[in-house]
Amino acid sequence: MKNKKLIIFITITIFVIGGTLIYRKLSVHKHISSENISSIQLWGVHVQQREASSEEKQKIIKAFNSIYSIRRNKDFAGTTPDSGIVIKLKSGEHISIISSGKDFEIQRNINGEEVSYWGKNKYIKSLLETLSR
Repeated sequence: MKNKKLIIFITITIFVIGGTLIYRKLSVHKHISSENISSIQLWGVHVQQREASSEEKQKIIKAFNSIYSIRRNKDFAGTTPDSGIVIKLKSGEHISIISSGKDFEIQRNINGEEVSYWGKNKYIKSLLETLSR
């Protein structure tokens, strides 16, 4: 009886750990940290491109890491956005967050593949709307 419970426990544990690892590998949204960022640029239709302030950088990083309702976009939007945020990483890669419909679109390179997906976050959406005015 004890062996059967132990086998069931081990099996469930393996499935949970395996599922978590597979989800993380397949997830397109990867968190960032301030140590890996070389700069964050903001731009809009009526706003000349500028460097984000220290306070804005911290808010953008926090907001980026808490983006939810992530949906993969297999076809890039193909429209010219009114505003955007460009996060340049020390690795040479960059992440573009652009206004796109009711949400916003994130474009980045993951393992050599250009990936596009939509996400939601009130702070980022508000910042993009402010930049597009």
